[in-house]
Amino acid sequence: MAAASETRDLRPATRQFTQARGEARRKLLFDTALALLRERHVEDITYQEIARHAGIPLASCYHFFPGKMELLAALIDNVGPWFTDVSLLALKPHAESWTDILDRLVDVLADHYNTDLAFAQLFSAWKIPRSVYPAHDAAFQEAAERFAKAIDRQFVRSPIENEMAVFAFAFRLIDAALVTSLEMHSQVTPFMREEGKRAARSYLANYLPPVMQRRDAPSAEPDSRTKA
Repeated sequence: MAAASETRDLRPATRQFTQARGEARRKLLFDTALALLRERHVEDITYQEIARHAGIPLASCYHFFPGKMELLAALIDNVGPWFTDVSLLALKPHAESWTDILDRLVDVLADHYNTDLAFAQLFSAWKIPRSVYPAHDAAFQEAAERFAKAIDRQFVRSPIENEMAVFAFAFRLIDAALVTSLEMHSQVTPFMREEGKRAARSYLANYLPPVMQRRDAPSAEPDSRTKA
């Protein structure tokens, strides 16, 4: 009877150990994949290689993810706050107009695409297509919401019908320019950076006036929790 009681007492501890080891291995796979993505393109990295660098048997890796692309899709979710923090670099500072905010955002994204290969591959549809990671589309919506809040923080504007759809489409235009440049040159060229700005500005000019009334005092500074 006492032995049976001891066995029952050990089960929660064993389960906790197994869960902790699983989480540690999952994190190790994420960290390893991220490091490899900073060095090489997705198509040049194999699942076996990720497993080997992580020091995890490939058979065990399959318990977490069916394959490389599923791992990378989960990695995007895991490092999602990274993209938010980068975009906030452009959305927080004082701006003279909504076009300043837009231009800064394009510059910040292009700079990070050019300086961090992992960032470029994870946060665009350049190497990880929507068929693998459908949430790329949700990212446009989130970017649109942050952009709208950044404008409203400093300026007074009239409501726009279907405004989130409008702002999201503007970011699709930006993404099209940046991804096209990545596909052709493996970097965002100065020309394509400016074309992305021009396309989005021209489109949004149909909805936003060139000059907006400035607020007497900006609303609370945005942070990653408010996505603004």
